[in-house]
Amino acid sequence: MKRARALAKLFVGAGFLALLAGSERPANAALTSGETAQVNQYVGTAQPLNAERVRALIARPDLAAEESATALQVALGPLVFSDLRAVFLREVVFGGASVPSRSVLAVAVVRGVLARANQILVKYNRPEDLDAHPDSIAELTRIYAFVDSAIANTGPRRGIGVEPQTGISLQAYEDCATAVAAHIEHNPRWLKSDVPLTPLVTRVRAQLQLALADLMSPSATWRVDVADRLSLTGARRAFMIELGMLVLDSGKAGSGEIERIRGVLGRLPAARLDAEAIYFGPPTSSEGDAPVFHARGQVLMVKILSPAPVGVSPFGDEVDPGPTDAAASSLALELATVAVKRALDNRGDLRVQAERDVRAVAGDSKWLLGKPAKVTAEAALASALELLVTDAPRTLDLAFARFLSLHPESAAILSDALGVLAAFAPGVVTPQVGVSSAAGADGLAIALGKPRADTGATETTLLTGVRLAPNGPVTSFALSGHRWELTRGDSGAVTAVRRDGTPVTFAMLPTARVPVNDGISWNDAGRVFVRMQGRPRAGMASGARVRVVGMGEKGFDAIATPSPADDVVIETDLRAEGESGLVVRAAPVKEVFRGVSLVIIPSSPPRAVLRLSDDAGVEVDLTPTQELPLAAGYHVKLTVKGTKIEALIGAIVLKATLPPSVAHGDIGLRAKKGASLEAVGLSIRKVD
Repeated sequence: MKRARALAKLFVGAGFLALLAGSERPANAALTSGETAQVNQYVGTAQPLNAERVRALIARPDLAAEESATALQVALGPLVFSDLRAVFLREVVFGGASVPSRSVLAVAVVRGVLARANQILVKYNRPEDLDAHPDSIAELTRIYAFVDSAIANTGPRRGIGVEPQTGISLQAYEDCATAVAAHIEHNPRWLKSDVPLTPLVTRVRAQLQLALADLMSPSATWRVDVADRLSLTGARRAFMIELGMLVLDSGKAGSGEIERIRGVLGRLPAARLDAEAIYFGPPTSSEGDAPVFHARGQVLMVKILSPAPVGVSPFGDEVDPGPTDAAASSLALELATVAVKRALDNRGDLRVQAERDVRAVAGDSKWLLGKPAKVTAEAALASALELLVTDAPRTLDLAFARFLSLHPESAAILSDALGVLAAFAPGVVTPQVGVSSAAGADGLAIALGKPRADTGATETTLLTGVRLAPNGPVTSFALSGHRWELTRGDSGAVTAVRRDGTPVTFAMLPTARVPVNDGISWNDAGRVFVRMQGRPRAGMASGARVRVVGMGEKGFDAIATPSPADDVVIETDLRAEGESGLVVRAAPVKEVFRGVSLVIIPSSPPRAVLRLSDDAGVEVDLTPTQELPLAAGYHVKLTVKGTKIEALIGAIVLKATLPPSVAHGDIGLRAKKGASLEAVGLSIRKVD
C-alpha cells in the first residue's frame, strides 16, 4: 500500500492526484504489494486474457474507488499508451464479467491514462519542444481519443437524467469529466482553451476538449457546464452557449474572427445539425493532412483567412463592389457545402429541381451565382449560399439583374438555394390560401447576411414570410420592407419576378450594374447613346441608367447622346471605377473628340478635375484637382452656360471658363481601359 502511494506521487504529483480524487466507496481493504505488482505486470504486458484478472484485483467491492484508480495510475504512468494497450483497457472496462464494476473501472482507466498523459507533458517546456517529438504528440492524441471513443461515446447517446445503457453510471461519467478538467488545470500551458499553441499541439488539445464535452452528461445546463469546465471566456464562451459548439483553434484567433464565424454558422442551421465543434486553422498546408477527431458529433473543418480589402467583390463586374470578408466567405462555402448535401438528401424533389436548373445553364457557369468549382447541383447551390449568407442584398440584385437581361437561370438557382435554407429553418408555414403578400406575412424566417458598414464584417438580415413551392424552392419572401415574388413555369424556369406586385426593374436593384455589350449604339426609353471614341462596351436600363466600360488600348473610350441645347444642367449619381468622367459639348473629330470632361481620378483619396480635350486629342486641366471623400458613388450636378462651367460633386465645387472651340456639342460618358462609369438617374435639361 505504501509503495503504491509512493509511486503515485512520483508519477502523478500530489497536487494533481488531489484534484483527480472522485467519489469513494468505503475503504474496507487495500491492495497488497504483491497484488500491486500483479496489476503492474498485467497492464505492462497488455494481454487481453489478463483483463479479467485486473478486474478481479482492482474492482473488488471491498476496495475503495480511490485505491482502484491509484492502482491504474501507478501502472499506466510509466508505460507508452499503444494501440495494444488501448485494446486491453477497453477489455478491462467492457469485458464480459465487468458490468457490476464497470463504473469503477471506467473512472480508474480514465484517471490512469491521464496519469500517463501528465508524464508526457511534464517533459516539455514549450509547444515547440513538443512539436519536435511527433511520437509524444501521437501518444497524447491516442490517449485523449481513447477517453472519448472508448469511454465517453460507448453506447447510444445518453438522455437527460437517464442512466446510460453502457453500465457506466451518470455519476461515473461525472467523475471522469472531473478527472479531465483536473488534468487541464494541472497542465494549463498546454490545455487551456485560449493559450496560443502550434498547429500540431492544437490538435492534441482539441481532442481532449471534445472528450470532456462528450463525457459530461446531457442536461438543461450542459452548454454552460462545458464552458465552465473548459474555462471558456469571451467569444469562445458565447459560441458554446449560443450554438452548443466548441471552437477548436490554436488560441490565436481574436474575438472578431470567432464572432464572424458564429454569425455565419448561425445562418446555416443545416450545417450545424449534429455538429459538436468547429476546428479552424491556417490556410497553408503546414499542418499536413486534416486532423481526424473522435467525437460524438460532427467536427466541422474550416480554414481561416484574413479579411479581403474593402472593394474586392466576389460578384464580378455585374454588381457594385462592397466590403467583403474573405474569412467569412471561406467559412460560408465550406459550411454551405454541408448544408446543401443534407438538404438535398432530405428533399429529393428539391434535388431534382436544382439539377434541372443547373442543366439549364448548358454548362456555362457564368450564369450560376458565385464561382462553383463544378457545374453540379450541389456545387452551384453551395456557391449561391456562400453569397447569400455573406451579402444577400447584392446576391438578389445580381440574380434579378440577370433576369432582366433575359438570363433567368440565376434567379432559379437563387430560388433553389433559399429552398435549402428553408428546409431547416425554424418557423411554421401558414396555409397558402388567402395569405397576405404584405412584407412580414406569416411564414418561415430565414437568416441571411449582409456587410456591416464598410468594415468587411457581416451581420444577419432576415427574410420573413418565406413561401415555398411544393417541391421545395422559395417562391416569395419579404426583405427590407418589400415583398418579392418569383413565378416559375412548368419546367421550373423563372418566368416573372415582382416586387410589391410590380414587375422588377433595374431601378429596384440599387447595387446591380447595367449589363454592357459591344456595339455602335445603345438605346432605352427613347434615349440613344452612340460610340464616340475608341471601342467602348456600354449598356442602358430603365430608370435612366447608362454605363460605359473602357476596352481600348489607347487613351479612353466614350459614348455620347445629343444634347437638348448648348446650355444644360446635368444631374446624376456617378459610380466610377478607374479613371472616368462625364462629358459636355463633345464633338467627334476623326478618332478623338473635343469637349470638356468632369474626370474622376482613382487615387488615395480620389480626386476630380475639369479637363479640356482639343481636336488633336490633347488634354489640359482647366482646374486644379480636388480631393473627394472615399465613397461608392457621388451625386453630381454639372452646369454649362455660355463660357462658364460649374461642377458640384457633393460639397466639392469646380469652376472654369471655356474657350470658343467648345461652344457646342453632345453629352457623353468616358472611361479608360479597365475603368467603368455608370450614371444613375441621369437627368439632362436646358438651362432656364
